[in-house]
Amino acid sequence: MNNKKNETEALKIFFSEDEVFHIPTDSKNKVLQQLLESAFGKLTIEPKKSEFPNHFWSEKRYGFDKSKSYLALDVQQKQRTLRHLTELNLSLSYFIEKSGHNYGAKMILLAKNQDEKALYSLFAAEEAIHQKEFINHMWFTPNKDIHWHPMLDVLGEVMCEGERNTLIYVVQVLLEGFGMSFYSGLGESCEFSPMRNVYSRILQDEARHHGSGVILANFYDVDQNEKEQIFEYTKKFIHALQNASWFVNAIERESGPMSIEEKKTFLENISYEETLTARRRKIRDMLLKVDSWGLVSMLEKDKVI
Repeated sequence: MNNKKNETEALKIFFSEDEVFHIPTDSKNKVLQQLLESAFGKLTIEPKKSEFPNHFWSEKRYGFDKSKSYLALDVQQKQRTLRHLTELNLSLSYFIEKSGHNYGAKMILLAKNQDEKALYSLFAAEEAIHQKEFINHMWFTPNKDIHWHPMLDVLGEVMCEGERNTLIYVVQVLLEGFGMSFYSGLGESCEFSPMRNVYSRILQDEARHHGSGVILANFYDVDQNEKEQIFEYTKKFIHALQNASWFVNAIERESGPMSIEEKKTFLENISYEETLTARRRKIRDMLLKVDSWGLVSMLEKDKVI
């Protein structure tokens, strides 16, 4: 126990939220940038784009075609709303991959043997490639004040505080499982074919990352402290996903503040509660793959899933 805590404490300086999400991408080292561009040019499937459509996903992706609040907007307001939501989707994807890259680096340091070091070295390399794929399709720089999702706060916390097995459960099983569902939906509904190609390619890697997490979670025993961490971070993660207000905020950017009743009607129009219910069900199914000690029962008792 003490050794594990010492390892976690020693690595905090390298894996704070700022280091995980906000360390600058550009090193200012032109030679290094050229080396990376050359390597990424061989490994990415879509090169850097200079022109993009206004948005990659239509109103049907979000159910806005059934929303009176959205339909009441003028053409320019609708275009800005869909462009903003495209930025949010790409930014969340980018931040997930950036955290995954750092996760791989941390797990290399915490690996119990050379095989695990090799596994997480490959894992980190793939996440770096994914991150570059998203950068190649951005006309903007992801910004915490504009493009943040509340689940990233939980992810930053667990990356900093979580012990090794906690990280496997929360990041590799839960987050990667969520990422597969999120990316699958985005890929299927994406109207910009180069981006659709990227999501299709990345999904194959994410399935492998998630699957290896399930294998490792079932192989290693978790102690009481790790069980408590896994339970608490899983709760926080699910609450963050359930309480995110991206869609309401996107409409209010153009329409102005909605009343409580207007928000309720808007969410009913886009069948948001059904979306949340389906999401909870998927999370429950994912966790059942690694539940040898009653995690799902604990979450059900707490009315989390």
